[in-house]
Amino acid sequence: VRTVLWAHCFDEVRTGAMRVPAYVDVVRAHLATETSSTLVAAVIDRTLGPVRSRTASPDEVGDVTTGVAGACLAGLALSPDPEVAVALTRGVVATTRDADLLERWLATGRTDGGVDLDPSLRWSALARLATLGAVDAERIEAARVADGSYAGDLGAARALAARPTSAAKAEAWAAMTEPDVSNRLFESLAAGLWDAARPELCAPYVDAYLTQGPDIARRRGQGFSLVLGRNAFPALALSADQRSRLADVLAGDVPTVLARQWNDALDDLG
Repeated sequence: VRTVLWAHCFDEVRTGAMRVPAYVDVVRAHLATETSSTLVAAVIDRTLGPVRSRTASPDEVGDVTTGVAGACLAGLALSPDPEVAVALTRGVVATTRDADLLERWLATGRTDGGVDLDPSLRWSALARLATLGAVDAERIEAARVADGSYAGDLGAARALAARPTSAAKAEAWAAMTEPDVSNRLFESLAAGLWDAARPELCAPYVDAYLTQGPDIARRRGQGFSLVLGRNAFPALALSADQRSRLADVLAGDVPTVLARQWNDALDDLG
């Protein structure tokens, strides 16, 4: 029943029947006490994904993010079962503005409530610190070397791209448009590039993404086109001009797989 109710809320906010602030109130009221780890993860993913990046206005993005952060911290304070605690921890790591909290967790290798930070959580925490402007390239590189795995390479690429500077965003886009960039590296760079809290910093790359996307899709083929259109679509609130630009590009010659993903995104944007 709770799954059906959450799905109803998602649908209501997507269609505009429920305003984003009202939806955030639902998250604040009910996420902390949810007992299903699968449902917790789904609510967080959909709130930080479609709700924040496709439905929320730029003025509402911050409230969505802080609403999730607060609800997840409140849930962790209730000492939930281990699987729910991990899901809530991922939510905190993705949204908190408390750099000291993340640094403490990274230093001890576990949260205050005893959730161990696996490599994925550690890299997510570093990416969030990078987004907050709290870590530099040297520290990210040191973490990459210490990790020594391909997953670490991807985590470092995401964290470097997440730094809130024009230079970092330019470097990320340059790496994304390298002729032989892998699907997974492209997706990791995109995850760091888009910053819902700083749409103005990302604006040049929204335009570049829409302008260069069709040519990249033609050159790289269907599999890469799927990643380009679905996993790397700008994860931020698009302006009316950017939505109009997307519609204009779709009216031209766009490869089929990419066009399908972009049409779906345009439909979700309303």
